[in-house]
This record gives sequence, C-alpha cells and structure tokens, in this order.
Amino acid sequence: MKNILFIASHLHSGSMGLISVLNGNPLVKIHNTDNRYSHPSNLEKILDLSEEETTGDHLLFNSSLSSDTFYKFAKFVYVVRDARSTLNAIMEDDSIDYTYETAMRYYSFRLRRLCEMAKRTPGAIMLTWQNMKDKQGLDLVENYLELDDSLYIADSTFWSDDLNEVPEEFVEKAQDRYEAYLYYLKQLDLRRVE
Repeated sequence: MKNILFIASHLHSGSMGLISVLNGNPLVKIHNTDNRYSHPSNLEKILDLSEEETTGDHLLFNSSLSSDTFYKFAKFVYVVRDARSTLNAIMEDDSIDYTYETAMRYYSFRLRRLCEMAKRTPGAIMLTWQNMKDKQGLDLVENYLELDDSLYIADSTFWSDDLNEVPEEFVEKAQDRYEAYLYYLKQLDLRRVE
C-alpha cells in the first residue's frame, strides 16, 4: 500500500517550499487539492492522481481533516512559522481577504489544531520555517518516508521579505501563542531538529 502523507501547516508557514522539495523526489507526489478529509473514501482523489509510492495532500485549515481514522494509518509532517513573518505574509497575500484580527485568529486557532493533531501522531515530524531555511530536518523526512534519494533544498526556496505591516499588538499576541504552542509541540513524541 502507498504511504499517505499529510503536510499539516498554516498559511505561509514554508510548507509549500517543503512540498516542492518532496515533489522533487520521483517517488513522492504531494498535492494541494483543498479536499476535505472526513472519511477514508476522500483519499480516492489523491490516490487516482498519483502513481508514486508516497502521495498526500497539504492541509492548511482546521476543517481539512475531520476524521479520526486518518491518524491510524497516515503519516504527518507539521510545519510552523513565527507570528511576525506569518501574519505579514498573510496580509500581503492578495488571494486572502483577512483583517489583522482574522489573520491572528486563523493563525492562533490553526496552531492549536496542529498541536491537537500532533498529540495523536507520535513519531511524526515537526519542522519550523527556520529549520528548512537552514536546510535542517530533511534527513528526518527521508528516514520517515524511507526514501533512498536525498532531498535537496535550493538556496532560494526559503526567503523572507521582512515585511512589517501588521500592528505590533497583533504580532505580540500571536507570537505569545506561537511560543506556547511551539513549546507544547517540542514536548510531544515527534521527530524534530534538536
């Protein structure tokens, strides 16, 4: 049976860069379908799209995965990023119509949900944007997916605009939550960069 892999993250976490790296391996194909996984039959869409040994999807919203069944057989990689960079990137994204308040709420609720999911997936992987920018943690992914070929991150894959549009009050609240949730994630039985 194929490996089913979910990249579970929040908007502008760096997960798209990781997906690009993974899809550079001929045995992996991670999609970005916006599919809702409420039942195992929902996998048919990505299974029909891929011949690769590992296939999966990108989960960005709390409603993306609502069935407990997936925790029993799917693999998970969690990707998170600090509040300032994330909120500013969300506000700069023309495809997203969020206010500062709704961007902060999305980010905070999504981080909480990622923690809830990670608690149920011991042995999964947790990476930060900074890990990937520093080209760390790919060995964890290679081992987790049992890939023979090494994964490679190009120097231009992870970059930051250093935007500073979001008012500090929103950034500080969101950063406090990020640090609390990141601490929680680090206490779980997850593979991560030490």
